[in-house]
Amino acid sequence: MPHTQLNRRQLVSPLRVFGFVLLLAFLAEGLIMLVLPRISLWPRGSVGESAADAALLSLMLAPGLWFVAVRPLRNVFRDRGELLERVFEAQEDERRRLARDLHDELGQHLTAILVGLRAMEQAAESESTRGRATVLLRLTSTSLNEVRRLARGLRPGALEDFGLSEAVERLCEEFQATHHVSLTLNMKLRPDRRFSPATEIAVYRLLQESLTNIARHAEAARVQVSLSEIEGAIRLVVRDDGKGFDNSRLADAGRNPATFGLRSMQERAELLRGSLRVVSEPGKGTFVEGVLPITEVG
Repeated sequence: MPHTQLNRRQLVSPLRVFGFVLLLAFLAEGLIMLVLPRISLWPRGSVGESAADAALLSLMLAPGLWFVAVRPLRNVFRDRGELLERVFEAQEDERRRLARDLHDELGQHLTAILVGLRAMEQAAESESTRGRATVLLRLTSTSLNEVRRLARGLRPGALEDFGLSEAVERLCEEFQATHHVSLTLNMKLRPDRRFSPATEIAVYRLLQESLTNIARHAEAARVQVSLSEIEGAIRLVVRDDGKGFDNSRLADAGRNPATFGLRSMQERAELLRGSLRVVSEPGKGTFVEGVLPITEVG
């Protein structure tokens, strides 16, 4: 995707726009004052003449306002979408790099340490040495499993190899095993159903961020996840029975560090012309619904 660059000529000065609108209004109203008395079908000062005056003024101002306000705003939203797309692409590239480094470097080093500790445990002549080797073996094995779990989260191989359905099932199983939370998955997608890579990674990240928020903040005992296909879109629903939060915090998501994750989820959904809805109330859990238009693979 080409990089969007802005130079001085492309930047619109607010004072210049304000002056242009004032000049346009002055010229339009002056023209109306000259023309309207010649063509008016109503007595001077009547409601009809006032309505005609307002209508003509609106028609004359509309093209100018389009060029000085509407079109620049559309360009701003378009550029923002392109920037968000590049940001998410860069995030995924960085996640893949980190996952590769964790697996190839740290993972291999920990595996080598495990092999050495097993040899030390078997060759140990004293019980105390063997006991220390066993403890170190257990710690190293736990660390290796954690590194592998982090690598899977950064780069979900199941998503690339088997598709969205399998990747979601594995993510839910891992969440339940790691955090000891009861999770019910209602999967309504066929196992062989594939979508575009952008759609699949977006749905996966929405679910991943939702589960991360639950683990960090919700203090939930039960979680329900539903994934279905409805009217040309994928619908993801995540519901928990945790402590919830004040929904008004969402309005300040851009400045509140506690809601950065929700803001990122919303931007990811909007980038694919989808939507994200979050409903929560203190003491009554949280409901998250993401709907993304289906983009077929290929």
